Amino acid sequence: MPYCDEPHDSHAWRTVHSPDDVRLLRRDRAAAEERLRLDPEATEVTPEERQNWERIKVGRPWSDGPILGRR
Repeated sequence: MPYCDEPHDSHAWRTVHSPDDVRLLRRDRAAAEERLRLDPEATEVTPEERQNWERIKVGRPWSDGPILGRR
């Protein structure tokens, strides 16, 4: 099980993206690209995509505790 005793550098990145967040961003970007390819007049961003991006942009809090892997 992964574990880290070292302090985390909270200045390393402005935001922390989970793997799920990265996948969602990629999926949204691909959907937007396809939508615009099929219809250049289509909206660039749907309300749901905008909501996803705004939530992800905020980032996630840094943890000073141990980093534990999934079981």
